[in-house]
Amino acid sequence: MTDLSQPDAELLDFIGPYALDAMDPNDVAALHDRLAAANPVTRYTFEDLARDAHETLALMSSATAVAPPAALRDRVLDTVDVAVQDPPAPPGSLLHPRTRRLRWLALAGAAVVAAAAIGGVVIAPGHLHTAAPPTHNAL
Repeated sequence: MTDLSQPDAELLDFIGPYALDAMDPNDVAALHDRLAAANPVTRYTFEDLARDAHETLALMSSATAVAPPAALRDRVLDTVDVAVQDPPAPPGSLLHPRTRRLRWLALAGAAVVAAAAIGGVVIAPGHLHTAAPPTHNAL
């Protein structure tokens, strides 16, 4: 029975559903909010009792655990052996043919631009001298 002489003592009534994870997520959030605002004694008592309940439930579940039947393992492994898997796709085949064609066109365009830029740098220096060469006057 909950000692109602403590403030927020009714929060201790929620330990069972909380430990069993039987509360709605919104209710759990509201409970956490109320516990955060509760007095330290109530908060500590709740946390201590909830921890004890979780430990008890863990012990109970480990005590009642049952190994799966051996036939289940065999059925699962047989199913895995029979399952058909698609072979891996070749590396280039993942792209759509149109995408590959556009990629080659972009590369070709970039090569043309690069060649034009290099040609302009190589050819242009010879054409930069547009003024007539200076003449020497003999005096």
